[in-house]
Amino acid sequence: MRSGTDSALLNGMLHVIIKEGLIDENFIRERTVGWEETKALVEQYPPERVARVCGLKPEVIVEAARMYGRARAALIYTARGLEHQSKGVDNGVTAANLALATGNFGRPGAGYGTLTGQGNGQGGREMGQKASQLPGCREVDNPEDRAYISSVWGIEEADLPHSGYPATLMIPAMLRKELRACFMICSNPMVSLPDQHTVERALRGLDLFVVTDFFLSETAELADIVLPGSSWAEDEGTTTSLEGRVIKYNKAVEPPGEARRDWEIVCDLARRLGKGQYFDFHSTRDIFNELRLCTRGAKSDYWGITYEKIDEQNGVFWPCPSAEHPGTHASMSSALASGWKSTLSSHHLCTASRGARRRISIGAYYRARDLSLSVRQSNTARAIPQGTGSLSLGGDA
Repeated sequence: MRSGTDSALLNGMLHVIIKEGLIDENFIRERTVGWEETKALVEQYPPERVARVCGLKPEVIVEAARMYGRARAALIYTARGLEHQSKGVDNGVTAANLALATGNFGRPGAGYGTLTGQGNGQGGREMGQKASQLPGCREVDNPEDRAYISSVWGIEEADLPHSGYPATLMIPAMLRKELRACFMICSNPMVSLPDQHTVERALRGLDLFVVTDFFLSETAELADIVLPGSSWAEDEGTTTSLEGRVIKYNKAVEPPGEARRDWEIVCDLARRLGKGQYFDFHSTRDIFNELRLCTRGAKSDYWGITYEKIDEQNGVFWPCPSAEHPGTHASMSSALASGWKSTLSSHHLCTASRGARRRISIGAYYRARDLSLSVRQSNTARAIPQGTGSLSLGGDA
């Protein structure tokens, strides 16, 4: 199959499913909007045309569509390859459209979800690691969210930065000399980002580049200073799964040699920068307790989650608003019961053929995430303490 033609293939499969009457008409009528527009778009993707675009045989596309459409329950999982490309949003939308058209939501064994590329992708985003968010999935530009987090951290709201650059936009900002220094923890953009030559030029052009990692990665080799950090087995803490289950992991071994735990490095740097009062942590439990307070009353509420409860229940689902609360396992079936509807995307999608750049929409892809359903989207690595120190944190987000 030709690179970059995933959305064309998925549209071709939906074309066949419609033609052969394999759609779930009741689900479409009761749970979706925009079906007629989507149906008209998919009409333009017969197997013969899609086969030419994708470099496949038409009968293979038909067979795949029948296997999916005739299944009692079908589950679509996509990983980074389908998403981390110029047509990644298109691909996510068309995959969601395929699941919606066949009613593959809210039933055991059915659904659509993305597999993140990092072990704690969900937990990292929930704790404010994303450039536009604060802990608890709060928004960094929301006045109420800013006021609450500022009160927890003991700072003036005016001292809290607004939205920053995600990793993909940090590289161009470095090239424009907007970013002059970078402190990167456990990230390897020389491998994870496209166009290595541009990434290398951006990183080499920094006035100061500091990397903390547990091995000398391709990115760390470009750093001015490398601080040996720790792996997950050399510390304790929590991760959060795609389903929103908070899980605890325990330390197995001590960091080797001169390596230190990542959070200890960050706290030490903060003290040397004169911001130690905002990073006064002496254990991972101290950090987790602050994160609990930061998320209290928010979408991903950890307030009622403790290390002990995680051990007792083999993980706790958020939101968990109090010590007595067992946690909330939010599923698609419960959302359907509450009257959930999703919008199918009918924007024209990119194919491998030449032509004008076409519109893209996140459509149902992110609506599913925002409903806090059983499949929760995520991004990058471990949670780290927040504060007002002059620290620029890099990541794959």
